[in-house]
Amino acid sequence: MIVYEIRVANATKADLDQLDVAVSGAIEELGGPPDGLMVHVVRPEGDGFVIIEVWRNEDTMRRFNDAVLVPRLAEQGLAITGEQTSAVWSFARP
Repeated sequence: MIVYEIRVANATKADLDQLDVAVSGAIEELGGPPDGLMVHVVRPEGDGFVIIEVWRNEDTMRRFNDAVLVPRLAEQGLAITGEQTSAVWSFARP
C-alpha cells in the first residue's frame, strides 16, 4: 500500500474543479473508479493544491496516472511541480 502526493502550483480552485470534471469523465468511460484506489483528497497549498491518494500498489497508480491524470493536467496547462510516493504501514477506516 502506498500514499501518493502530487503538487500543482499556480492553480486555483476553479482549475481543480475543471480537472475534477475531466478526470471524472475519464473514470466514467473506464467503467468506474480505478481498481486499487482507496482514498482521494485534495487540499490547498500555497498558490496551488496537493492531490493525496492511497493506493493498494504503485503499479496500478502509475497506470492510472499515465493514462488519465497526467494527460488531463497537461490539457489544462497544469503541471506537476512535485510528487512523492511513500509506503503505508497502517490504514484504517472508521
